[in-house]
Amino acid sequence: MRRAIGNMTKADRARFARLQLFGCIACRLLDQPGTPGDIHHLTDCGQQLGHEATICLCPYHHRGYPSSEGWCKGPSLADNKTAFVHTFGTEKQLLAISNTLMDIHPC
Repeated sequence: MRRAIGNMTKADRARFARLQLFGCIACRLLDQPGTPGDIHHLTDCGQQLGHEATICLCPYHHRGYPSSEGWCKGPSLADNKTAFVHTFGTEKQLLAISNTLMDIHPC
């Protein structure tokens, strides 16, 4: 995958910190808010869209790695993207949900 995004700005770092405090958007939709996660960059045609097009996904929902706490519900993006989208929505929909919820409930 080609990376078309530049260096992170102060605003990008603040967004990432806020996303990580917010937690995994998939877990939040399954009534498990605040699950720690990774920053996932959205892509279009294999190219990352930028640091502002990011969501938080726990290691399970992001890469399919089981949780040490035993919380692994629903499909993971890495293991079955079609099932993930069917269950949670597209990555762009999750971005919109995350941005809306973070504006309503700032961390």
